[in-house]
Amino acid sequence: MPFQIIIEKASLKHIDAIAEIERSSFVAPWSRKMLLSELEGHDFSHAYIAKIQEDPTKKPVIAGYIFFWSVADEIHIINIAVHPKFRKMGIGRRLIQVALDYGRKTGARHAFLEVRVSNLNAQHLYTKMGFKVTGMRRGYYTDNREDALVMKYVFENDKNQKPEFGSQNLEDSKF
Repeated sequence: MPFQIIIEKASLKHIDAIAEIERSSFVAPWSRKMLLSELEGHDFSHAYIAKIQEDPTKKPVIAGYIFFWSVADEIHIINIAVHPKFRKMGIGRRLIQVALDYGRKTGARHAFLEVRVSNLNAQHLYTKMGFKVTGMRRGYYTDNREDALVMKYVFENDKNQKPEFGSQNLEDSKF
């Protein structure tokens, strides 16, 4: 069945859907307070949602989200999740692309993220998108002390690549 992915800047009105996706995606989910802190929060914190429009006669549903920080010349992807029902549809890739496009537009040199050593699906996606393992954080995850791989994307390596979503302002609510 064809569908459309719609990317929007996240806001407080999306908190319930984001919290539900968070709970369905992680063993140790962020609390509602933590999620709100990123949505309300800081100048350097950015949040986007992906909506799926499966049926043009129905309202789009929120299928995933990404939170990332833009600090100095770096992007740090701090949280990304796609509802289990909507995985393997390209939504995670589109959300990561939002952060990378933002980095390109703002002159970032690197993007970083941490991923569980056991999360092979996410590692595969990040590698396909150009991230490389640069280190490990031992005992990083508090729920089971699992290690995290640190992965880095270097923007210099894609000098000729244009942002995927064109010349639109990433601060606009939709693109």
